[in-house]
Amino acid sequence: MGILTYKTLINTTRILICFVLALLLGWAGCTSTPSLACTPVGYFYADYTGNGTSPSTGIQLTRVVWGPYLIRFLGTTSLGEGVRLKAQLYKDDLPVDWWPEYLFVQLCNNAWTIALNANEYDTPAEFPKPESGYSLEIFASNNPQTSVKFQLDFLGSPPESVPADNPTTPDLNGSRWELSSINGHRPLPFIRVTLYFDKDSFHGSGGCNLYGGRYQTKAPNLLNISQLVMTEMGYWWRSVNTQEETLVNALNDVVCYRIVDDRLELCDILTGGRSLVFKRQK
Repeated sequence: MGILTYKTLINTTRILICFVLALLLGWAGCTSTPSLACTPVGYFYADYTGNGTSPSTGIQLTRVVWGPYLIRFLGTTSLGEGVRLKAQLYKDDLPVDWWPEYLFVQLCNNAWTIALNANEYDTPAEFPKPESGYSLEIFASNNPQTSVKFQLDFLGSPPESVPADNPTTPDLNGSRWELSSINGHRPLPFIRVTLYFDKDSFHGSGGCNLYGGRYQTKAPNLLNISQLVMTEMGYWWRSVNTQEETLVNALNDVVCYRIVDDRLELCDILTGGRSLVFKRQK
């Protein structure tokens, strides 16, 4: 009878553990806040429809996002993951002096992206406005045939100018926050993710690793996050490391912000939706 009771207890415990885990995973996956458009003033968004496809590689440019703090080119390719592509930006057929020489292209699942952040790679604090005369070359240094050049003359329509800084721009200096939503979902339970702002730098905890970097704000609500770094400790719960990676990627894509009551909303470069939401720490 004692053995039967012991086995029953073990089975009941297992069931309870599975039930609790299912609840926790379901809770973490629930949508907490809907996305909200937050168009950053001074950013140019356009789908690319020009020529330039390389028949041998299928490299295509599909979209351009160009703003004062972030520039991003996105496209597709039939090349494999092991290929190392580089990129060079030209203005009137001359290499742009503020563009990092031969910036590497990121490849993933037949898609590629080039991301450039102001104040990184010795770039200026603010990029020039997009205009006609620019072209983008993508190539492999060890294979001359793997090369394609895209003309960016459609950039001749400059975006709306960014207003000068004014006292109404929300000040982040000294504010302290805790994550409440990441890409529209609640963060993992029992894992505290923080974000603290100083005068021109920020830092926080991802739950396991520490992270930090520098930031700039500009009216009306632009936010530039640069030089972002994070420690590289592993956590026994893999979901924590996955969430930290998602957090870093989201911070790298942030272009604008807003503070509503005791809530900080950070909006990303591609959709203008709020990818990260924090609640103010008391």
